[in-house]
Amino acid sequence: LMEEREVLLTTLGDADITYIAFAVLADILVIVLVTWRWHVLLERQGVRVPFAPELDMVAGSIALNNVLPSGRIAGDLVRPILLEKGFGVRKRQGYASVFVDKAFDFGFAFLLTTVFLAYLAVSRGLVGWYVVAVSIVPLLVLVAVVRNLDLLEGIRGKGGSGVAPGGPDDP
Repeated sequence: LMEEREVLLTTLGDADITYIAFAVLADILVIVLVTWRWHVLLERQGVRVPFAPELDMVAGSIALNNVLPSGRIAGDLVRPILLEKGFGVRKRQGYASVFVDKAFDFGFAFLLTTVFLAYLAVSRGLVGWYVVAVSIVPLLVLVAVVRNLDLLEGIRGKGGSGVAPGGPDDP
């Protein structure tokens, strides 16, 4: 354990502080942007939660995702529980917002992969109808999802407040 600590300290000592600062700032920016996206999704459901607690929930869920062996989902399952306990938001709405948020994550990763594969095919001279189809279909799906964010309206609670009157109502 002491050898690993020495290797870590030596590596950090040799690292360019500019790259470390850039990485930390990029990570903070990503956390803020993910929080903002979730904030917008919650507002679309009629759920009003201050941004600072949402930022704490997202940062905490990302931290849990980094240490738990479940990939990138276990920490996110904590967010609806925290929403319910801290703000009286029904679990159903919390889980719906996390589901849509993760769908955006998947969609963005899929879109980036598609763009990369299209670039790779074009750069290697493999342009064909399948490249166009693979490039356009995810873009059309993304546009359809963004245009139909009103689907979240169906998840909104009675009266549109998104807050359960009198406490939790979903198991």
